[in-house]
Amino acid sequence: MKKTTRKLLLCLSSSTRDNSQIPSDAMAMICPELSYSGQISLIRLLQERGWILSLQHPDKRTTLSLTTLGRAALEREFPVLSTAKHDESKVWTAILFCQSSKQDPQFRNLRRTVLEAGAVSVSRGMYLFAGSLPPRVEEVVVKLYKQQVSVFVISQWLFGKDPGNLFSDSGLTQVISAYSGVSKELDELLNIYDSEKSLNNKRMKQISTLIDRTLAALLEDSPLVRRFFPDSITIHSLVPKIQHLLQTNPHASML
Repeated sequence: MKKTTRKLLLCLSSSTRDNSQIPSDAMAMICPELSYSGQISLIRLLQERGWILSLQHPDKRTTLSLTTLGRAALEREFPVLSTAKHDESKVWTAILFCQSSKQDPQFRNLRRTVLEAGAVSVSRGMYLFAGSLPPRVEEVVVKLYKQQVSVFVISQWLFGKDPGNLFSDSGLTQVISAYSGVSKELDELLNIYDSEKSLNNKRMKQISTLIDRTLAALLEDSPLVRRFFPDSITIHSLVPKIQHLLQTNPHASML
């Protein structure tokens, strides 16, 4: 899934089953790297896939919303976005990288696959999933890496470093820090809008940057964040703030 597709679907997502609508003009803030014709092409492509809906209103406004198929595609890409309850069992699935192949030197492709599926790197060549192995990761491992990796289940921590502290030293704290920073800037922009009832071009470009930063953090996110840092800011609290800002400037120009 391309970055522009990820950003648009993310901005249309919701932590509830209710559809969240944003004006089509907000594409200038979501995907400023695309030309106007490129933005229209992306909307049409995702409509053809059945991932988004484009609705023309009587006042000639056009809004975009996410379909059930679009939500499913986004949740496959980012399992942490799923509204379903994540596996909270005490069981962990570990993947140990043993010997890389010529087809994937140094496990570059597999590493990206497991990290995007929500694994956490606890040491060089070892990754942990909370609960069972995600189906798409299992499919890739069985098909392409059966002789190159070892997969096993950990059901009990006996002694040594506390699991919570272990993950405090991992990339999870960077995700939490990134979300916290984005949340703070979003709140500042919302306060400015509440006071001035508008946002200038500089601040709208800031929204675009914050969307990029949110996506970058989401790529490193994991259900483990909620398990070990339940009070931290999550992606589910950021998206509504982004949507509110996108909805406040339905006819904004970034030019």
